[in-house]
Amino acid sequence: QAAALALRTQRSGLDPRTNIVNEIVETEVAYVQYLRVLRDLYVVPLGADSRGLSRREVRQLFNNVEMLLNLNARFCEQLVFQRRLPSDEQRIGQCFLEQAQFLKMYADYCSNQHNASRELKRLLSEHKEFAAFCRYTQAKKESEKMDLECFLIKPVQRVCKYPLLLRELRAATSPDHPDYHDIDGAFHAIQKSVNAINETKALPRLSCFFLISHLFCVFVFVFASIFGVYLFICTCFCSPFSEHCALL
Repeated sequence: QAAALALRTQRSGLDPRTNIVNEIVETEVAYVQYLRVLRDLYVVPLGADSRGLSRREVRQLFNNVEMLLNLNARFCEQLVFQRRLPSDEQRIGQCFLEQAQFLKMYADYCSNQHNASRELKRLLSEHKEFAAFCRYTQAKKESEKMDLECFLIKPVQRVCKYPLLLRELRAATSPDHPDYHDIDGAFHAIQKSVNAINETKALPRLSCFFLISHLFCVFVFVFASIFGVYLFICTCFCSPFSEHCALL
């Protein structure tokens, strides 16, 4: 991390803090633009003409993405304003602390993202009109050749990037800088939120794994009882799953 920051600083000719502030602001501007493209090219048109999709299916795909756009547009404006100030007057950490209060919106979006991705694949295969609309929209200049799934994953990628950016900003900020305390507080608050989001995203996969493990153990026990090789099979096959079965 320190080596990468030093390399970027050397290449840009800027001090480390200015360098990472620029990265934070510029990537946030780009992210908000992606959300605007998603809204303008997909959400709004499908709201006016669903191309054969039900309202439930449209909601399943996009969830609260328009709320995320409104949230991050304001956040982006604050960051841009702070970057214009002299370094010792900047309050980037304060901006992130305020943003951290609203990350439940991201928790809602990210917990639905796996289902949205699965639903998108189904809709593309079953609804020809919707699939044609997506191909047409992807070909537009604003899409930068990205398909709908690439846009839908952007919020997940962005919120997971915040702790990394804050860690670098903290490393590049002197402890006596007036923003240091807020940067450190924002890092811990957002890291905690991102950890919770990651756990929520993992629940469907874990539940599936535990169910498969449980069914496998049941099958082995029945098979072993029938053929009289209970001890051997349980020793060879069930021990890796015993801990998971005990949790069920």
